[in-house]
Amino acid sequence: MLPAAGAVPYIRGEAPGARPDEAETKEPRTVDLQTGVRIYQFVRDRLDDQRDEQHPHGHEAYVDAWRKAAGLSREYADAMSSEDTAEAERALQELYEMADEWKHHPDYPAAPAVPPAA
Repeated sequence: MLPAAGAVPYIRGEAPGARPDEAETKEPRTVDLQTGVRIYQFVRDRLDDQRDEQHPHGHEAYVDAWRKAAGLSREYADAMSSEDTAEAERALQELYEMADEWKHHPDYPAAPAVPPAA
């Protein structure tokens, strides 16, 4: 099966900074538009959970975080569409940084082995 147009091929566990659970596996994978969609949806769902728990009547910090996640998701999608790998990696990295506080959540999406640029 060929990678989708604009996908960035990589081998899990071979990139510097790969997550420990990925260092064991050498299965080929690709970073594609759905990678950004999955992490954005995960962050959005956790923010919704957090809002419901901590801010039942809404809160500006929640709104700001939600807007940041939505903006990064758009930036990632636009970069993937224009094949701007560096920009896509930057936006994806920021989304994963936002998701870090929930990294032990059962729905946490697996990160690509090639970490986005810092």
